[in-house]
Amino acid sequence: MNKIFLDTNIIIYANDSRDKMKQKKSIAAIKLLMKNGSGIISTQVLQEYAFVAINKIGQPYNCLLYTSPSPRDRTRSRMPSSA
Repeated sequence: MNKIFLDTNIIIYANDSRDKMKQKKSIAAIKLLMKNGSGIISTQVLQEYAFVAINKIGQPYNCLLYTSPSPRDRTRSRMPSSA
């Protein structure tokens, strides 16, 4: 299976409600890649996302970036039980 690299902009658009169309398309793309296990992301993308989210779209610095379990993790959830 080919891996697909998620660019910073896709992650940002998924979390930025100012442009609903970009947000909707980005969320759909991320969901598909998570569902089939083909998406990959780098630590640099996560760092860039955190900077933009906090400084440009006003996301609180103390919020969690939650990723749902991948198909490989069907037997256990990565969410804390208190969530």
